[in-house]
Amino acid sequence: MILRLLAAFWTTLGMVSATTGLLYQTHFENFTAGPNQWTGTDGWFGNPGAGALNIQGIDQDQITGIGKSAYLGFNTPASRWNYVARVFNHNPVTEGSTTIEVDSLLGIQDSTNGNFDSFFVSVYNHLGQFLAAIQFTNENQSYRIWRDDGVSLTDTTINFIPGELQLLVLQIDLINNRWSAGHDGIPLFTDATFTLSDNPRTFGSLSYEWQITDQDPANHGDNWMLVADCEVWAIPPASDEFTINPITFSDTGAPGFEFEGEPGWTYQIEYTESFAVWNDDLPDSTFVITEPGTKVQFTDPGNRQPQARFYRVLRTVTP
Repeated sequence: MILRLLAAFWTTLGMVSATTGLLYQTHFENFTAGPNQWTGTDGWFGNPGAGALNIQGIDQDQITGIGKSAYLGFNTPASRWNYVARVFNHNPVTEGSTTIEVDSLLGIQDSTNGNFDSFFVSVYNHLGQFLAAIQFTNENQSYRIWRDDGVSLTDTTINFIPGELQLLVLQIDLINNRWSAGHDGIPLFTDATFTLSDNPRTFGSLSYEWQITDQDPANHGDNWMLVADCEVWAIPPASDEFTINPITFSDTGAPGFEFEGEPGWTYQIEYTESFAVWNDDLPDSTFVITEPGTKVQFTDPGNRQPQARFYRVLRTVTP
């Protein structure tokens, strides 16, 4: 077993203050291209030896159209377990956000030397203790995706396609200890137990990892993980039931309605007259809520249409 603990390497980075909305986003365009350039920029760090052995770095135009991207793997490492991680230290209680969402466009390049390893996207708490992970097992002719709950592995029965970029989406409810994941639009699992460990459930860090299958790291596969982008969101709690009051009409015939908004969310009024296209170009139709109990009142400023006009409210996390 490989001990998975990151806390020892956080002392030089300090604490990261987090709020709701978009916590972090990168397409790696502000990174310097070249070997060993992923760590040391924008808060990313790695295990000892990873910073100088060319096992991680930044590529320019590795895939046409995506610009810069990060990689982990390929060259000979000093140890069996290697990672590049970033600290967030987001506490769902003190920050008021129960759910973390991670969106990452990534791919696994297959081995050509007969050795095959595993790659992970892992979550650790603020103490550096392992909570859970998605494992990409790059066994020859397998390419399976697994769920790791900190105690055991569960086969999702879904395969990834080697050599192709695919979108991984994680939604983690830290308070209720549940999570869901999707891979290129295909559900990997829904509302599963996030971690079976007794470790505190905070979003301490996100880690991309490479584990050598052989006991000798010299017998590594020349497989590698490519990461094209990474977004991390803190989603505030919101009512499951979102009620919009019935439409009323002013003396001039202008339609309008009201509803109660919640802090941390943005509400966009959209309309359609055909259901083929929803439009969001009405004046003063976007509402950013910052105070509890805020009543949103909206009136369509246009003249009442002779044909039917339908409305909907799109609720998204405020960046």
